[in-house]
Amino acid sequence: MLQRGLAKNILVLVALLAALSGCICSTPQHPEVLQASHLADEPSSASLERFAGFLRIPTVSSREAPDHTRNPETFTKAHEYLESNFQDVWKQLDVEKVAEHSLLITWPGTNSTLDPVLFISHQDVVPADDVDLWSVPPFSGLIKDGFVWGRGAIDTKFSLTAMLEAVTTLLASNFKPERTLLFGFGHDEEVGGEKGAGSIARLLASRGVQLDMVNDEGGMLSVDGLKPLTHTPVALIGTAEKGFQSLRVTVKGTGGHSSRPPLDASTVADRMARVILAVDAQPPPTRLVAPTTSLLKALAPKAPRAFRWILSHCDNPLVAPSLAKYMAAKSAEFSGVVRTTVAPTVLQAGSADNVMPQEGSIIFNFRPMPDETANYTKEFLEGHLGRDKAHAAIEYVGEYGLPSNVSAAQGAHWDIMHEAASTTLSDQDIVVAPYLLTGSTDSKHYASIVKGGIYRFSPLQLSMKAGDTRRIHGLDERVTVNSYLKAVTFYEKLIKLSGSLSQ
Repeated sequence: MLQRGLAKNILVLVALLAALSGCICSTPQHPEVLQASHLADEPSSASLERFAGFLRIPTVSSREAPDHTRNPETFTKAHEYLESNFQDVWKQLDVEKVAEHSLLITWPGTNSTLDPVLFISHQDVVPADDVDLWSVPPFSGLIKDGFVWGRGAIDTKFSLTAMLEAVTTLLASNFKPERTLLFGFGHDEEVGGEKGAGSIARLLASRGVQLDMVNDEGGMLSVDGLKPLTHTPVALIGTAEKGFQSLRVTVKGTGGHSSRPPLDASTVADRMARVILAVDAQPPPTRLVAPTTSLLKALAPKAPRAFRWILSHCDNPLVAPSLAKYMAAKSAEFSGVVRTTVAPTVLQAGSADNVMPQEGSIIFNFRPMPDETANYTKEFLEGHLGRDKAHAAIEYVGEYGLPSNVSAAQGAHWDIMHEAASTTLSDQDIVVAPYLLTGSTDSKHYASIVKGGIYRFSPLQLSMKAGDTRRIHGLDERVTVNSYLKAVTFYEKLIKLSGSLSQ
């Protein structure tokens, strides 16, 4: 009986997986850009210009600089700009400079017994040194063709000014939060955030502050869904983020004159190539864990018919392995949420074209899954050294961060995130779902002082089909005018709900 039942389940699974490819092409297409509701022209124009003006200030962070700024004067200018353009915030709330370049804004609540809610953004951007390849100058802050263009338009000056626009509106309406609201704007998130968000977190901890909830950048509204799993727009709210670990593999090999290469493939180049190819041939295994299982279940009702049963049973041990492998093969985005990823990023060896080096190194960057052990990455590399193990050494380098805890996708904190996203970002039906963020955010610095959840969501409308995600840290970074204005509305709703959150 047990064997017949198992066989039946396997046959059902195989049949459903076989049906997947058949349903992909027949599903209807949704518009790539969601329509914005009517907004008053004059306030909207002023709001957009304030956003565009902030994009014109090149606040580039730098890991090499002692204060993590490429040019400290640009951050001074940014502070002056924000104070000038959001005067009500600076006049009515408590604005502090932390570590000289970061900002902490406090909006006191009427009930001091309630723990604060923290909203995070960052002032800094990555460089845009490839100026000639952009369609418009990267720091022009140009409003053109229905877009606002500029470095930081997506990541993430839009959220900083959108938050300040929302606060300004709420101050004008005499809204008084019951719970204290904090706004932390770091200056070096793009290089790890230790000087900025790290300093703000340490300051809050020294004051005995315990945070009830944190909202940071993260997932976005994918307007064309997550194909082929669903074509319905999806608001991806990051309830967890992967870790960040870089390890260096140093190998020694036969050196000497390049006219006499050894016959046993013992050069540094041979050993480095074997390690890289071994990692590429056998990457970390795929698996489904939270919050990806919660994401798939949330997508199930809006999925093509052949997917619905599979997604709703994604944590079934008969379904999960095949589904994880299917997702990993479908796209780099899907692969990132079903496995620990590893990529060779820095290779160093040799100094002359006629000399075989004695030593070389490879840096592998890992993004560990939420349930990964701290030693997994090193053990993984050790298992891929093969015949070169005796000639190799492994060490941790650079940043080191374990995966975050997984915040709840239910309860009061999740509910206000869900309500703000579902009621402000689109006139269409959307799915609001938990998501595993594959990158790293400033929220990690506050993890030790948060009692409730950390939710990572950027209220932007992006189309994967149109290649919008490639603009993040890439060429021609831009956001639609409608998307920015809806982000302001989103923050108005979320800030109001957070300030009224009494439990």
